[in-house]
Amino acid sequence: MSRNSLAGTGSWWGDRSVRTKVLATVGVAGVVAASIGVLGLGALSRSADSGDALYRENVSGLVAVAVMGDTVRDMRVNLRDTLVGTDVPGSISNIDTLADRFSEATDDYAAGGLVPAKQELVDDVRMRMGEWVDLQQTVLVPLATARDYPNWIATNAAQAAPLSTAVMDDVAQLRDLEADEAQRAVAAIRSEYESQRTTAIVLMIAGIAVALGLGWFVASGIARSAGRVREVVQGLAEGDLTRSSGLTGNDELGQMGQALDGAMASLRGVMGSVVASSDAVAAASEELSASSAQISVSAEETSAQSGVVSAAAEEVSRNVATVAAGADEMSSAIREISQSVNEATRVAAQAVAEAQTTTGTIEKLGVSSQEIGAVVKTITSIAEQT
Repeated sequence: MSRNSLAGTGSWWGDRSVRTKVLATVGVAGVVAASIGVLGLGALSRSADSGDALYRENVSGLVAVAVMGDTVRDMRVNLRDTLVGTDVPGSISNIDTLADRFSEATDDYAAGGLVPAKQELVDDVRMRMGEWVDLQQTVLVPLATARDYPNWIATNAAQAAPLSTAVMDDVAQLRDLEADEAQRAVAAIRSEYESQRTTAIVLMIAGIAVALGLGWFVASGIARSAGRVREVVQGLAEGDLTRSSGLTGNDELGQMGQALDGAMASLRGVMGSVVASSDAVAAASEELSASSAQISVSAEETSAQSGVVSAAAEEVSRNVATVAAGADEMSSAIREISQSVNEATRVAAQAVAEAQTTTGTIEKLGVSSQEIGAVVKTITSIAEQT
């Protein structure tokens, strides 16, 4: 994978802002937590529904069956009391009370609707209980009232006992059916709990892995981009203008890296211009130095020529003195000699004037040479500083 593959131009994720990346990581963790919470709430709701169904369909049925069984046992005891009890009339009237209680318990059991197997047992229980109650009221109670113990015992053993046993067997079967259904319901609740627990654990592990992976991905991208910017800045501090971050993403770090690369390129251009200007100034300084040397040579040559003119003027002056000494001897040619002297004097004066003019020019050239030397020194100093 290339360095810019995560943050290059055209990368959807690389072009997202740092805030979006961080919020996306937190959002993934939030979605995982919310999903686990929703699953947990759903599991609790289903557990509550399963508990209600367990109570409504099994526990309440077990309670009704237990009431039915207790009523059958109470009816057996009450039937015995109609024969040997201390309150025979009360026991006789209690037969209807117990029968009504059994009927109410049976109605409560069947109130929620029954499957065919249960309905068949309930119908059989109702029929056998009705036969047993009718047998007690029409046969056994009269025998008990007459104190006909042998016939009561024989009739009870031959007819009543089988009916009560059949009722108890049906009640026991109903109890077993309800107990089995209750166990299956509990097993289903346990299975659903384990399934939800497994789903929640898998989702939690997967969500945590995704959140950690996304967090590592985002943190690595940010650290990598920041490291590239740091390398460029360190190079700038060390005077190295050749480094660049190479970031091309559109997030904050990518934009910062691109701006830094642009600034480094502009700085390299400026420094190149400065170096070129320094070279031009150095070349101009060398040319000025050569011109200064040439001017100095010309000044020396002019000075030498001035010396020659001065020597010529001195020679003319000596000639004038010689002519003046022979003026007394050559009186006849005085005017002619005088004219010659005047002409020579004029020429000498003109030569002196030219010599003075040349001397002034030489002095001005000396001053100009000094000023040029100062300028050359200044330029040289500037070039050395640059």
